[in-house]
Amino acid sequence: MDTDQLCLKCMRPMDKNDQICQHCGWQRGIQALLPGSILQGRYIVGLSLGRGGFGITYIAYDDKNNNKVAIKEFFPSEYAIRTNNNYDVAPLDGNSISFQKGRHDFKEEAKRLKEFTNNPYIVKYLNHFDENNTAYIVMEFVSGVTLENYVKELGRAILLEDLIVILAPVIDALEAIHAKGYAHRDISPDNIIIKKDGSTKILDFGAMRKVNSRSNYLLSVILKVHYAPPEQFSQTGSQDAWTDVYALAATIYDLITR
Repeated sequence: MDTDQLCLKCMRPMDKNDQICQHCGWQRGIQALLPGSILQGRYIVGLSLGRGGFGITYIAYDDKNNNKVAIKEFFPSEYAIRTNNNYDVAPLDGNSISFQKGRHDFKEEAKRLKEFTNNPYIVKYLNHFDENNTAYIVMEFVSGVTLENYVKELGRAILLEDLIVILAPVIDALEAIHAKGYAHRDISPDNIIIKKDGSTKILDFGAMRKVNSRSNYLLSVILKVHYAPPEQFSQTGSQDAWTDVYALAATIYDLITR
């Protein structure tokens, strides 16, 4: 039997024209863009750096400015598939509305991130655009290690005095975020990166929202278990700067007690 007629997860017969196995839900092909793909006629896509529920992040080369960048692609893995030789992104049947809303929210993330372009402690926005029936955000490529991996490599709990030095820029970044009426809502050890020069930046702004009295109604439930405060488990919970303060305190407690 040809491999294109076989589900490679459950090994049951699969029509070669189907993208999804009807038996186990396995998706044919790869979810990430093929290395070497070109976006906007200038960005040469490399390997994926990581993926979450709503996006895939790649290392890429900007052929116009001759430098490395990071590109985040809107790809909601639960209700989207690749089409057109693994380039285009399309919603699964019955998920068109969710897909369109998610893509809109993703582009709003780019606009929010753009507001902090000049903040040295926040990953820098460079560009955003639509292509392949989805959306992309281009950011500076930050070479370093996440705080989560830094402590894992340390092999022990980090000393509080050392951690405070590492987190001082994060506190400054959060102050700037809160001053504009936002809450980050996803502070955790794997969203903080320590660069090779020892400086620190905050990553991933997909959960950031305005949290003033008018827009603090029915906030989306996006959270990271163990770091999110109680109010983040509800759409109607009162969220503000204190939401990030709780997450930062939970991060500190976690890393000094391992």
